[in-house]
Amino acid sequence: MSHPVLFLACLLAACASSLPAQHLMPPLSNPMRLPQRPFTVHDGLAQQQVMSMLQDSRGYLWFGTKNGVSKFDGRYFENFFVEDGLPGRHVNQLLEDKAGNIWAFTPKEGIGHFDGVRWRVVCQAVEMQGFMLDSLVCGWEVKTNTIWQLLPDTAVVFKIFTEQALRNAAGETGGPTGVFLHCKLPGGKEGIFKISPGGKISDFRELPENSWLPKCGDRQLEISKPGAGGVSHIRWAGDEAPFDSVRLKIKTSDAQLYHWFYAKNGDAYFALENVPMRKPAGKMEAQPLPLPVANPQEWLEDAEGALWLRSESGLHQFFPAGFSQLDVPSPWSMVEDEAGDFWIATFGHGLRRLDEHGQIELVALPELLFDLPELAGNFYFGCSKDHLGNLYFPHSEGLIIRRKNGQFENLGRRAEVEQRLGTVLFSLFDPEKKQVLAGMRAAVIFYQPQTAQLRYFPLPAFGSSNVVGMAADGRGNYWFASSRNGIARWDIATGEVEYFQKEKNSLPFDGAWCIENEPGKGLWFGAPDGLYFYSHTSKAFQKIAADRLPNFVLNLKIVDSLLMIGEQTGLYALNLNAFHATGADRLKAFNQLNGFGGVEPNQNGALLDSKGNYWVLCTDQILCVHKSQISLDDNPAKVRIWKINRERVPFSGGGVVHLPKSENEIIIRFEGIGFQRPLRTQYSWRLPGFRNKWSEWSEDEIAFLSTLPSGKYQFEVRSRHPGSVDSTDYRTDRFAFLVSLPFYRQPHFFKNAFLGGLALAGLVLVVLLFYLKARREARQEHLRAEEQNRQAHLARLEAREQELQMKYYQIQTLLAQLNPHFLFNLLETIKDFVRKNQSSLAAEHIDRLSKLMRHFLESSIRSDLQKIREGAHGISLAAEIELLTYYIELEQVQKPGMFRYIVEQDEALQLANIFITPMIIQPFVENAIKRGIEPRQDKAGMIWLKFLPTIEGVRCVVEDNGIGREASRRLQAQSEWKYEPRGTALVGDRVRLLRDFGVDIQIETCDRAGGGTVVTIDFN
Repeated sequence: MSHPVLFLACLLAACASSLPAQHLMPPLSNPMRLPQRPFTVHDGLAQQQVMSMLQDSRGYLWFGTKNGVSKFDGRYFENFFVEDGLPGRHVNQLLEDKAGNIWAFTPKEGIGHFDGVRWRVVCQAVEMQGFMLDSLVCGWEVKTNTIWQLLPDTAVVFKIFTEQALRNAAGETGGPTGVFLHCKLPGGKEGIFKISPGGKISDFRELPENSWLPKCGDRQLEISKPGAGGVSHIRWAGDEAPFDSVRLKIKTSDAQLYHWFYAKNGDAYFALENVPMRKPAGKMEAQPLPLPVANPQEWLEDAEGALWLRSESGLHQFFPAGFSQLDVPSPWSMVEDEAGDFWIATFGHGLRRLDEHGQIELVALPELLFDLPELAGNFYFGCSKDHLGNLYFPHSEGLIIRRKNGQFENLGRRAEVEQRLGTVLFSLFDPEKKQVLAGMRAAVIFYQPQTAQLRYFPLPAFGSSNVVGMAADGRGNYWFASSRNGIARWDIATGEVEYFQKEKNSLPFDGAWCIENEPGKGLWFGAPDGLYFYSHTSKAFQKIAADRLPNFVLNLKIVDSLLMIGEQTGLYALNLNAFHATGADRLKAFNQLNGFGGVEPNQNGALLDSKGNYWVLCTDQILCVHKSQISLDDNPAKVRIWKINRERVPFSGGGVVHLPKSENEIIIRFEGIGFQRPLRTQYSWRLPGFRNKWSEWSEDEIAFLSTLPSGKYQFEVRSRHPGSVDSTDYRTDRFAFLVSLPFYRQPHFFKNAFLGGLALAGLVLVVLLFYLKARREARQEHLRAEEQNRQAHLARLEAREQELQMKYYQIQTLLAQLNPHFLFNLLETIKDFVRKNQSSLAAEHIDRLSKLMRHFLESSIRSDLQKIREGAHGISLAAEIELLTYYIELEQVQKPGMFRYIVEQDEALQLANIFITPMIIQPFVENAIKRGIEPRQDKAGMIWLKFLPTIEGVRCVVEDNGIGREASRRLQAQSEWKYEPRGTALVGDRVRLLRDFGVDIQIETCDRAGGGTVVTIDFN
């Protein structure tokens, strides 16, 4: 039986152990992936096989590999190799001493340390296990049972233990502090003992055969292998009683368990039989983690709460409280049904169902729902569910309803709908009115689930724009957003509509793609240029966080007191309480650096399900997190000065950098250190005593200072995350340096040189006067040259205007040549009717001719130079089709039975509202009749006129089944009477001239398959 609580208990189990069971993530068998980031050599790691990890006191992460050491600041790796002074390539252990130096241990090559400036080798060709003993760096040489004390410049023997001394320590108590070490005994046996800071040993015992002895940080654990019921008991080495237990399943008795690790929240992480595992705090069951690692070895929790797992296939950063990821192609909307299953509508990939077990299946839909079965998979935004349990899915061919009984229906095919609904982009269920709203092109439909009543409500001011967002404001209004023609507010009680548009009433954006109602406060709008808020109090639209949200916002969802914002660059959270209290628009950015791995979270289909899980849809993924895990806690990057001029700054931070004598130009480099920060970090710096004011905030990680006088300085730098929820929480670093200049660059040198300089002052004054005079004359000459250039520029502008005026007259001349050419043919036909006493036909065609003349006059009035520039010189498409029909019918009268014609026009075209340049199409129709159809002589001619919408305008296709262009040319060459296609030539001349005025008309002629000609005319 379906149970949604069971599904959600699986869904978040691996990432939020501190939450109730229904908020947990799915087990390995489910398709949800953990929020994690892999790092390999392609990301800058020194080598793929990571053998050791360390986070130092400054915040850097250090990784020892089989080919060097990598230092990571959260963005960039800095690598150190043997060529840089490293004691060996294979670094299997890292430690930090009390001075901040980093120690590297190798299996055979030796030991060395890095003080921030350079690596120093302390001892060579010794294999040791490093450990800290009362702030001292020590090494345990297992082969000889020798402890070494490692000093910055040398290594000395601290103590050598015999087997007898170790065995005599059995049962003794070594005090509360100390370190447990492994030792080897003659005969191949191994043991474990504790050494205290003073060198006293205790707690010796031979290694138990039925136990694992993994390290847990700096401490030693003893874990018994699974006994009755598969339970293993855990205790600290030296303790008698276990403090924790775990239930494990192992395949063989010699199964290996690596490096047990307890996170700050009490969860335990380890690797068992090459599988990474997690045991929630207070639980006995361990679960495998679906991480793609080979030979997982060791866990590390950084200062910001992320976990790192090293392996022989690289590094993996894991975010326990991050967003779990579900791979779905092009997900555009989600809805939860009453059984707790989730329905995912995709664009181009059909409808899918995510069941309680976390499995996804493709839902087969009846083909009868769609006119074009190939479009059956094209779903859009805003799935919804009504109070009866029915689900609604916007679709490219209507609104698909899945009734509670499992039956599907396309509401666009209902009998009361006069025409097919077309594309529906968004739906909304209003629980107060108990009706479903669906947005389409310039209209909204209302559907009553209980009565099955369907109403159509047009929004003509939206033009050809689609309704892509809707909301009920709780004040008796519906709000509708169009993609590019503003928004509308519809009063439910009165039916009155108020439009907000950029041109009419100063709406600050062209259109919106999503609306989110904040009860009692206002409405949030996601627009192409960012985020806007409409306040019920001020009745005004306000742009929010313009500097941080400059791109398309296509995803909004209020989650308790947070507004979740999907923008092209990532996901953001806005604290609504702080915004309404103080106007602060601080944002928390979620990205791949802090547990959100989605790309472009911009589909208008976010969901907050019944269990409090927030789902956000991205390009090819759906990400999920429980709302209690969405934290606004910021993790500002630390800042550290690491280089002054050519010298690296030591880790100890003590002392002063002495610049070379006479050097007073300083280049200071610094860097941010952080692993869950926004994508941007800004820095500001100052130099007290020289530049006391802080510099402007910048993302540059460098400062340049010049002309410094002699003295001791302390440079200070601070960092912040711009616009974050905690943007005033600065991290600061400082370092001192000394400038020492020779005497001739000191201030007193100028005092001594004053008298000598005074003697030169007179000479300098004379030279200066001559210089100023020459400069003044040069300036006057320059001004005269600028005036001449200005006059020449005005002359060029006037010449250009005259050139455009001349081209305009050429266009009018061509039109004047083209119009009589067309009208004289019509008059000849009318005269023929009169001659044959066909007065009724003559009167009918004279009436049509009057309409023709009126359209010509109107197009001529609209064709003055200014109108052409403004693009308002055309004839309506409806009038153009009427004239073309009239002309073709006249030709049919003159040539009875010779040909037929068909005029096709797309239903989406609003013929009366589309204007094109007149007298462009008719000459090509005439050409099709004269040169294509007439020579056939079989009275089977056919002409097609097609009018289609394009992205940039409208397309006309003139197609005939005549003899084709090549045959027509041969026929013309052989004929004594040659028909000259003067009309098409005039059209070509007009099109070329109109391009200078921004009127884009593209004409393409090609042969028709099966014979004939196709002319394509694009009016853009």
